[in-house]
Amino acid sequence: MYDLVVIACERDLPLLRLQAQSMALYLPRKTRIHIMVNEKDPKRFFKKFKNFSFFYKEFKLKTYTLADFNIEPGDPYEDQQILKLAASHVTDNHLLILDCQNFLFRPYVQLPIFDGKIPYRKVDGQYPMDDTIWKSYCNKVGPCNYEDRRMGLSTPIYLRNDICRHIILSYGGMQAFVEWFRLATNRKSEFTLYYIWTEVKLMGIQHYHYLESDPFTWASPYLRDSVTFDKDFNTYVKQLNEIKEYTGYSDPHITRDFVNKCCWTSINHRAWGEMTSWQYTKITHLLNKVQLEPKFEEYRVDYKRVQV
Repeated sequence: MYDLVVIACERDLPLLRLQAQSMALYLPRKTRIHIMVNEKDPKRFFKKFKNFSFFYKEFKLKTYTLADFNIEPGDPYEDQQILKLAASHVTDNHLLILDCQNFLFRPYVQLPIFDGKIPYRKVDGQYPMDDTIWKSYCNKVGPCNYEDRRMGLSTPIYLRNDICRHIILSYGGMQAFVEWFRLATNRKSEFTLYYIWTEVKLMGIQHYHYLESDPFTWASPYLRDSVTFDKDFNTYVKQLNEIKEYTGYSDPHITRDFVNKCCWTSINHRAWGEMTSWQYTKITHLLNKVQLEPKFEEYRVDYKRVQV
C-alpha cells in the first residue's frame, strides 16, 4: 500500500540510527523501505551506515544515490527535495516520506486508502509555509490562493506516486525536471510544489487525499531549534508523555472505525545539537521508556550550528 522513503545524508547518520532502531521495534516486518542517500560521494555514508544496518534485517530495504537517477549533484538542500519526488520511480506504491529526524515511539499504524484517496493532515500553524515560496510556485505552475491551503507540508507526509510521476514527466523526465526545479524559484519546497500542482493542474487535493481529523495526528509532536527552545523542549516532553498514553479520538463525522494512529515524532538535528546536557539526559530517559536508545554523544561534541 505504502513504501517508506527516507532521505538520508552523512550528517544525519545518528538520527537515521535512532529511526532505524525505532523501525526494528515498531514497524511490521517485510515493510518496503527506500533510503535515498543525498551525498555527492556516498562512500563514507555507506561505510558508517554498515554499523547499524542490522536494524533493517527484517525489512525489504533498498538504497539509492543521486547517480541511480542520473542526477548531477547540486545544492544538497535542493537535491534532498528532488529525491523525495524521484522516489516515485522506484516503486508503484504510494509513498510515506520521512526525514531522518522522524522516528517511531509506538507501533506503526498504516493509514488506509479510502475511495482511492490517501491521508493528509491539516496545516500546522506552528510551522506554516512561507508565503513567498508559495507565490513563487504559483507564478510557475498557476494561481492558488495561499489562504485556502489545507495540507500540512512537513514529514512524515503521504504522497501519491502517480502525482509525483505526473509532475516529473510533465517536464520531460527526470533530468529535465531537475533542471526546471533548480531554476524555477529562488527558494524551494517540493511539498508546496506537490500541493499547488494538485490544486492547479489536477482536480484539487480533496480528490486525491482525505483529511485525517484526529487532533493528535500521526506526525506529532515535533521538537525543533528555536529562540524559545527551553519552553518548546518542556512542551515537547509534556506532549510526548501525554501521547504515549493516548487512546484515541472518535470523530462522529466519519463512519470508518477509529484507529489509534499516533506513532511518529520528530527531533531535528539542530535540536539534538543544542540541547543542554540536562535536556539530553531527560530526553534520553524519556525515550528509554519506549525502548529507544539515542546515541548522540559524539554528534553533540562535534556539533556546530549552521545557519539555514
